[in-house]
Formats: sequence, C-alpha cells, structure tokens
Amino acid sequence: MTREGAILLKKKTAAVLCALVAVLLSLTGCGEQTTWQAAPYVSPTQTDVSVGSVLAENARFRMTLDAETLGVELTEIATGKRWGTSPARSDEVKLDEFGLPVTRHAQLESPVTIRYLDVASNTAADALAYTGAVKPGNAVCTPLDDGLRVEYYFNNCEICIPIEYRLLSDGLQMRLDPKEILEGENMLLSVGFAPFWCAAENTATDSYLFFPSGSGALIYPREISQPGESCSAAVYGDDASMEVWDQPTTAQAVRLPVYGAKTGDTATLAVLSEGADVATINATVGSTSIGYSAVYPTFNLRGYTDNIKELYSNRYHHGTVYADSMTDTPVAVTFYPLSGDDADYNGMAARCRTLFDCDANAATSTLDLTFVGGAMVDRSFLGVPYQTLFPATTLSDVSDILSALAENGVKPSSVTLSGFGKTGVDPGALGGGFRIAGKLGKPSQLGAISALCEQTGTGLYFDFDLVRFSARGQGVTPFFDTALRANRKQAKGYPFDIAVLGRGTDGWSLLARDQYDDAVTRLLRKAGGWAVDGVGLTTLGCIRYGDYSSRSDVAYYAAAGTASQVASELRRIREAGKQIMTSDANAYAAACSDVVYAAPTVSAGLSLFDVDVPFYEMVFRGSVALSCQSLNLVSDARLQLLRAVESGAGLAYTLTARYDRDLLDADCPVFYNSLYSDLSPRLLDVVKETAPYYAAVGDASIASHRIVSDTLRATTFSNGVTVWVNYGSSPVASPAGNVPAKSFLIGGSAQ
Repeated sequence: MTREGAILLKKKTAAVLCALVAVLLSLTGCGEQTTWQAAPYVSPTQTDVSVGSVLAENARFRMTLDAETLGVELTEIATGKRWGTSPARSDEVKLDEFGLPVTRHAQLESPVTIRYLDVASNTAADALAYTGAVKPGNAVCTPLDDGLRVEYYFNNCEICIPIEYRLLSDGLQMRLDPKEILEGENMLLSVGFAPFWCAAENTATDSYLFFPSGSGALIYPREISQPGESCSAAVYGDDASMEVWDQPTTAQAVRLPVYGAKTGDTATLAVLSEGADVATINATVGSTSIGYSAVYPTFNLRGYTDNIKELYSNRYHHGTVYADSMTDTPVAVTFYPLSGDDADYNGMAARCRTLFDCDANAATSTLDLTFVGGAMVDRSFLGVPYQTLFPATTLSDVSDILSALAENGVKPSSVTLSGFGKTGVDPGALGGGFRIAGKLGKPSQLGAISALCEQTGTGLYFDFDLVRFSARGQGVTPFFDTALRANRKQAKGYPFDIAVLGRGTDGWSLLARDQYDDAVTRLLRKAGGWAVDGVGLTTLGCIRYGDYSSRSDVAYYAAAGTASQVASELRRIREAGKQIMTSDANAYAAACSDVVYAAPTVSAGLSLFDVDVPFYEMVFRGSVALSCQSLNLVSDARLQLLRAVESGAGLAYTLTARYDRDLLDADCPVFYNSLYSDLSPRLLDVVKETAPYYAAVGDASIASHRIVSDTLRATTFSNGVTVWVNYGSSPVASPAGNVPAKSFLIGGSAQ
C-alpha cells in the first residue's frame, strides 16, 4: 500500500470510529439531554369554580357547566336534545336489592381519566378526575371566550391535566396541550377523554356503539357481568417500533380516527382531530355496576416498549420501558352531535366525508391486479447454503398475462408490480435498491407494459418499500439509520415463524423517521423517469411507529406526527407528477392516494362486535378508488366477493407466473395460491359475474347502508342504484326480487 493510501485508510477509520462514538454516546445517554419535560407539580392555590352555568352559545348549541363533575353539557337549542361528558341524570331514584339509593358509578362522572406510573412501586395505576380531583375540590376553572378551561389536580399522584372545552359552530372540542401538564415524581402515561360521552345504557334499545376496527363494527349495549368486558385497538395500527414476540390474532387495524354512538334519536360522531397518531380506541361493554356501555379514546403521551431478555433457552424476562419524556403534540377530540334522520352510522359517515380532504379525483376500481416479482429462497452448492432470488414473475410474464386478459375482454383498473427489486418482496436495500432485479427484467421493458395498460385504461404502479430494510444501500445502513425504541434499542421487525410459534430470527430495520424526506427524494430521482403512472407505497401508507433516536426532540415519540409527516411525503410525490397506490391505508394516506388496495371490508371480528359495516368505504368511495383483499389469498373467496359488492370496493387478485416448492418458506404469504395459470378460469368467471354491478354503480359514493336482517344487507349509491347482498345459505326476498343464496341482486329501493 502506498503512503497516500495508508493515510486515506487512517482517515476513513478515524471517521468511522468518531461516528461509532457519537452513536454510542446517544444510546447510553451521555450525549444531548431531553430539552422538554413537564413542569413540576404544585397544588392549586385556589379552586374557585363559580364561572356561571352558561359557558358559550351560538346559533345551534348552548354549552353549559356540569357543576357536579366539572365537565360540560351541550344542548341543541332548537330541539332541547342533550349531549355531554357524563350521561344525563334521571330524576328517578334507583334502589338496590336492599332498598338503598344507588349512587352513580364514579366513572360516569369523570370527564377525564389518567394512567400513570407509580415510581415507588414501579406499577401502572389509574385515576378518575371525579374522585381524584373534582370531589376533593382540587380543580380550577377559567372562563374562555368560547368555552372553559379546567385544570384537574390529582393530588394523590401529583399530576395536573389542563383541559380546554371549546364550543364550535357544529360541535364541541376537548383539547389538551402536553406542555401545560404538571408532573411530580410519578410519570403520566396516558389520558382518557370523556369516557361516557359516546355511551348507551346497557338496557337501551335502538342504540349501539360504533367502533372503527377495520371497515367498522357496531356493538349493541347489553348486560354481561359486574365488571363487563372491554377491548381496545391502537389508532392507525400497533406501534411497529415496539418489541413483540408473537403475531396478532387479526390483521384488521383501526384505520379511521373516529368513533361514535347512537342512543335513540340522537348520536355522536367523535373525531380525533389532533394527536390521533398516539391514540387508542377503547370500548367497555355490559358492566352491571356501571350500567352503561361506552366507546372512548385514550392518548398515550409517553411511549413505551416491552423489554424482553432471554435468560436461557426459551426462557425470557418481560419488562416495560417507558420513554424518558412525553410527546409534546397537542391532542384533541371533536364531538359532532347528530339528531333525527342523521342519528346513525350513515349520518356519522356523511359527516366524516366532509372532514377528510381527499387529494385524488373521483375514481373507482373494478379489478386491481398485483404481480409479485420474486422472493429470496434458500439454495446450496456443494453443501454450502446461500440465498438467491427466485423469479416468480418477470416483466415479460406481466406483458404476456395482460395480453391474455385483454384477449378475453378483461380490462383491469390498475396493475401494481410488487417485489421486483433486488431482493423481491423480502426487505433488503431500501426501496429494493430503487432498481429492477436483473432476473426479473429491466426498466426498458416497462414501456411495453405501460403501452398495454394505456390501451385498456389501466393505471400502472411500481411498489417501493420505504419503511423496512435489512441491507445497506441508497445512503442508508441498518446500524446508523434505524429508528430506536423507547429503550434506545434499534427498532426491528420480524416475520412470524409458525414452526416455533414465535418470531423468526432474520428481521428487518425500520427506517429512522427523519430519513423519510431523503428516501422520497431518492425514489423520485432514481425511479421518477420509469414508464409507470405512479408508485406504490404499501408499507408507508399503513405502518405507524415511534422513533426515539433524538434525546432533544420528542417530535416522533409515541409515534406522534405520523399522519402529517406521511401525508406531506405523499403530496410531494403527487406534485412530482406521480399517482399513488397504498394498501390497507390509514385515513391520512388514503386521502392522498389515487387507489387503495386491500381496503378493509371486515372488522377484527372481536367477540364484543355484533355486526360489521362498510364505514371505511362509506367515507372514501367516490373520492378514492378502492379494492378488497385479493380473492385468491383469503380463506373464503366467495365471502370476500360479497363483502366487496356490499361496500362498493373493487375486486383484486395477486398473481405470479411460476412457482417453486421453496416458496413455501417465504416470509411473505402471497405465493400459496397465486399462480395465474391455475387462477385464470375462475378470475374470468368472477369478472363476468360482477361486470353488470360495477357498470351500474360507476364511481358513485355510498348514500346509505342498511342491515336488513342477519343475512341481508342493502347498499344504496349516490346515483340511486341499490345492491342487495345475501350472506345466507337460502334465497331471501327483497324489493328487487329474491336474492339468491350467497349472492347479490341489483335494483329496487332500500327503504
């Protein structure tokens, strides 16, 4: 080696060592410190609550103080109908089995709940505003021009939660700014807002809770037991940065930041108008001691992760590590009261449509196809194992299949090329290296596919994974550019290995959140000139996670800021002239997309859910093209087809041109029933069966949906077309005629 080469090598080595030291300092806490912490707790100096009964009033509503709970009530002036942070009290005195007056449960009287970490015992505990602050007289009320500010002082745990209640022209907003929280020795974890605003008595009829799981679900109030039952789900899906060792039982997440309840001729749509990224939706049902069933949000202000250590073979210690600081992102819920004909989930969906500002033009999907390029498979040479890319579908195969479909009169709405990068559908270099694997084709071949798509009016998308990666490349390395968990360890994901009923050993890194902008810039620079209409962002549109890489900036703590950050990047891509495809998209991504694959058509199917409704499609159809999960990848293709018809979503298939036995071990479960030569006859039959339906509904939005019976559903579109869907095993009569078993019928009125 020359002297100059030796000097250059020393400089490079020194640079790497400096970088390593900087990273290690940040990981051990010896570097920069968190600049924002909650102000120290002090007891209130005065607790005057004499602010008057009427807090604010406009042309439609009057907001008044609930002096008993220091929550608020909202009254519709024209009708006298009432909503509020606590259910209305009855003048009738209820007696228990011993003839003694029944006192309302404290949970019904609490406009706010908190969960905190008791540092002395290192355990999480809950507290109610009513018993912890209001009843002891530790609350301060301050009038606002349009409402009220209440500071709830929880003296026992030394935490103060300041809530602002503001009257809007069409509802009421409840808001908390974390920077105004006071915190003593204990650590605030989460805050629950108005747990019984969206509630119904357990014995009520013509009432239900709306829970936004997947497509949406209704929960009917009922009596179950003294404690009742409960469920919860993170908004926008579980935080992917958290350590997990098992696979969730369902893939249906909460994609819409809304919930609601109907009670007779009144209802409420509640929207997480700020901070939905850190929220969880909860439902409590059937408690005889409370007497009400309810759905409500909690905002997880302090992120956390399970901390799992392997003690010895197959023996682990599970602990929880919380972030050193809370997020500073304000959180808010806006309550929209509904009455009369609007007091149901149809009215909630109609109100939602005015809230999501969709960038895309009115469009529809009838048939969306995904072609899977390949996956990494295990091979060996002379006993030496290695991995190589198996070409399940080349670009030439795609051209051949599209030509064959065109000859049979099939014109897909859109085509997505997935897994055509360097490592196929498996995470490798970020974005698949922003190149096409040599075994699968080359960019010039995209021109032929694009020409075929143009002839049939088909949109063409190339999918890029901008979230997961496992190899260095494109300016990104797993060591330096991976997001960190709340315990300052690298955030990694792992496939679920059914053989060991746990996660596999080969995982992937989650891209550091501050790298999103650079990733999109590389995508536009390297693949922006390819002959495709748009880009697919299946992971970016549905994966939410926190990033604790910085000790001085809490912007990404607890997954805060996900919605605004991702929406901003998607709009950058649209401004560059590319259309966008997402999959199973969260609301913020769906609103920026041209087409959403795998739109949820069912809920998570929890035991508390009584019936599924196509709420997701009721909000987005007519603004964004939607298609269902691939019919060839679900357990019951006929059921999925009926769900698609009921919700107005298009059909979808995932296709490959060839198969190999080694694909059985692929981490991505898309190969077991995707061979086009096997699927072709059934695909053609399904397209023929549904063609009249999709021609009839066109790009209309959903005007109303009705649950006619246990097996019959009716969906009416804005162009007046109604479709009747029968899930039963026998024909059912409808105004349009007899609907065959497990089939659908177009026509007639849904009234």
